Amino acid sequence: MERSKSLSIKSVRRYKLFVIVSISQLFLAYVLVHLAQGSIYGVIVALAYVATMVFYWYPSIGKSLRKLKEVSYDSKNLYVKEGDYEIQIPSIK
Repeated sequence: MERSKSLSIKSVRRYKLFVIVSISQLFLAYVLVHLAQGSIYGVIVALAYVATMVFYWYPSIGKSLRKLKEVSYDSKNLYVKEGDYEIQIPSIK
């Protein structure tokens, strides 16, 4: 049966990649600003920020992005794409 609607954005993978790249660019810009100061304070802040990014931000962002699923439906079922397989949930009437 042909699916009539999709409840998710067209490409969840592209969205996930976009989010990771965008956040990485913001982190890199912040680090470069502090390194450009040339002082030991700037280096310490940049290193602390890199450590925070690697050990806190990336795992939490990755955990959030893994929860995004591709979802579509037709008149009889709801389909949730989970990695390489798809879950089919029948409607209740």
